[in-house]
Amino acid sequence: PGRGASERKLAALKFAKWISEHFELWFEAGHVPSHKKALTSTLLKNTEHRAHYADTLRQIKAYPRHARLWEANTMFADILILALKGEMGTQEALALAEKRINATLSE
Repeated sequence: PGRGASERKLAALKFAKWISEHFELWFEAGHVPSHKKALTSTLLKNTEHRAHYADTLRQIKAYPRHARLWEANTMFADILILALKGEMGTQEALALAEKRINATLSE
């Protein structure tokens, strides 16, 4: 990737920042805002069915940084699908996911 790739990444980051800062524009569609200013937003506080969003924001934790995190997410989704299709029980699926994901992340 040349210089154009860096410019595209910068443009994507600027867009993501703008989206998060202007959460008022899309929050009413059901999106949970991720910008810190949402914690004190009168819009959130005054929207009865969404007033709990500010409390939810205080509990959110960011994904840990790990080189194989997305691989683990895909692995979990694949196992979850097996459970949803009834090909294995819920507890069996969770145990299998935990075993495989922990093995993957420890490599």
